[in-house]
Parts: sequence; C-alpha cells; structure tokens
Amino acid sequence: MSENGQTPLPVPAIVLPMQWTDTECFDAIISRDRRFDGKFFTCVKTTGIYCRPICPANKPLKKNCIFVASAAAAENSGFRPCFRCRPESAPGSPAWIGTRSTVSRALRLLASSGGQINGLPDFAARLGIGDRHLRRLFQQQLGASPKTVLQTERFRIARLMLAETSRPMAEIAYAAGFQSVRRFNDATKKAFGMSPTAFRRKVQKRCGGQTTSALKLTLSYRPPYGWDEMLSFLEYRALSGVEMVTARGYARTIRVNGSSGILQVHPIRKEYKVEAIFHLDKPAGLLESVQKIHDLFDLEASPDEISAVLRRDSFMASIIKGKPGLRIPGCWDIFGSCRGWPANQCPGCHHNSGPSGG
Repeated sequence: MSENGQTPLPVPAIVLPMQWTDTECFDAIISRDRRFDGKFFTCVKTTGIYCRPICPANKPLKKNCIFVASAAAAENSGFRPCFRCRPESAPGSPAWIGTRSTVSRALRLLASSGGQINGLPDFAARLGIGDRHLRRLFQQQLGASPKTVLQTERFRIARLMLAETSRPMAEIAYAAGFQSVRRFNDATKKAFGMSPTAFRRKVQKRCGGQTTSALKLTLSYRPPYGWDEMLSFLEYRALSGVEMVTARGYARTIRVNGSSGILQVHPIRKEYKVEAIFHLDKPAGLLESVQKIHDLFDLEASPDEISAVLRRDSFMASIIKGKPGLRIPGCWDIFGSCRGWPANQCPGCHHNSGPSGG
C-alpha cells in the first residue's frame, strides 16, 4: 500500500476485537471511504507498514492485510507508519471511541498530562485500579500496553511537526513529551528505522518540501462538517480578550506548560482538515493542546453514525437534513465551559439564542 521500502514482517499476534469484518474493512480501503478514516488501520505484511483507509497508494492483496483498531496496536506489532497517508494526521482515536470508562479516563489523563506520567503504578492508582489490571484493560481494548499507547501519541505529535515544520529537533522532542533529544533520537530510530532528520527529509519529499518555521499542524476530520454553524456558535459566545472568530476561523489565547501564546484554527473545508497554528515562544507538551482542539471542534465525531441514530426522531431528522454535519462544541478549559451552557443551545438551533446571562 505504500512505498516505504520496509522489510516484510511475519504475521503478528494481534488479538483485538474489531467492529467490522475483514471483508468490510477491505471494501472500505478499496473505495477509500472517508467514513472509516481513523476508525481502523491496515497493516500490510509484505511491506511492514500500516495505513489509513483513505491511503492513495496502490492497494495490497486482501491476504496480505491485517486490520487493527488502533495505531498503537499496529506499532506494537512492529509496523511503521505510511509516508503517503500519514496515520498521525487521521481524525480521532480509532479504538478509543466507545471504550469502557476506565480506559477512556486513562486516555484523557494521558493527554492532559502532556504525555508525562510518574510510572505505571502511580498512573493506575490515579484511576483507582492496579497497574496489572490497567495493562490488561489496555491490551484487551486497544491491543497495546499503556506505555506503547503513550509512545504512539508522542510520535504522532513529533511526526506532524517533522513533516510540516522546520522547527529544530530539540523543540520537537520537548513539544512531543520526550525528556531529552537523545531519547527522542533513540526512540525514533527504534520505531522507524531512521533518524528524525532522515524521517523529515523523506516525508517532506513526499509532501513537496513545503514547510514553515511556524508551529503549524494539520488535523483531519470525517465529513460532513457544519463549519458555519460551529463558528457562529463560537463567535456569539466568544470570551472577550480571550477568543476571536473571523471569516478564516477561530483564534484564542492559550497557556501551555507555562508558555503563553496564541492559537489559530482554520478549516480547510475541501480537504476535510483543520490547520492549527501555535504562536508560542517555548512549545512543549503539545499533546494536551492537540486533544483540546479535537474536543473543542468535536473532530473525532462520526457523522454517519450520529445521523443514523438521530434520524429515528422526525424532528431531529428535519434538522439534520437541512444542516448536515452539526457537531457538539467543546471547551478549552473549565472556565470556558461556563460561557453558554446549558442556557444556550447547540449550533443550528436559533430559538432562545439571545443573551442569557450565562
């Protein structure tokens, strides 16, 4: 499916429940169905790489495919990310949606900690369970250990920055949650078989070599998306001096690991992506900020599944038909959650939308 030139791998022992059959997954990658983007990944035994369902490369034979529910499961089995479809930019977290509450809370805690935890026993204790039970839950529901999932998330941020920016390696290492450049270099060589510099050179060649010194990341979502309604909601409820909504998108002040700055988010509608630009003097621990962008704009939603349920109600069916792709706005922090809930309504609902004192 890709041209990474990796050495073929043996069939890994991945035991992870999938929502779809192999035939349904294979049909999705043949049609490059965007509804499945980020919901599963395809591991190709003959190349040793894994891809998104929408990968533009030539498709492999079905017998050479193994379908897994998370990028962590793929990397845990020795597969490496495709340079063409770039799994790190896939929308949402495939197997994380719908996992049981303990694993869901663990994943949120990982993101809010900026990828830093003081050992697995302490991390498990914060969840109210033992570390052995936590490892078992992660393996059952995500196909990988907590350590592997955390490492995958760190690499996701690092790969985005290597591919789309010209920022120095030290800055990328700390932004992704690594404690030192040396650890970042060693982990990258182990995971991808090449140094961060070589990885950047190769992936940027694929992307046409267009990079920027700005800290700019691209995140995908599943269409359709009601951007007009979302931006209208955020504009009406913008916190003065903190948030701003323009014709291009959304901007706000942020504080990341003691560093203050500005975040700009611009939708790229035709490509089903958002461009997030961070203006920070010392970007570090971006894992939490990227998750907050996902939450604020509900980027992990599956519109087709949501619509299928809401259409059962005649009133909701009429709203969905006239305004496809409506999302539930999130908030950046607890303070922001007080700006309009519950007195004000969701995007697209205009009754009682005036000032409510909230």
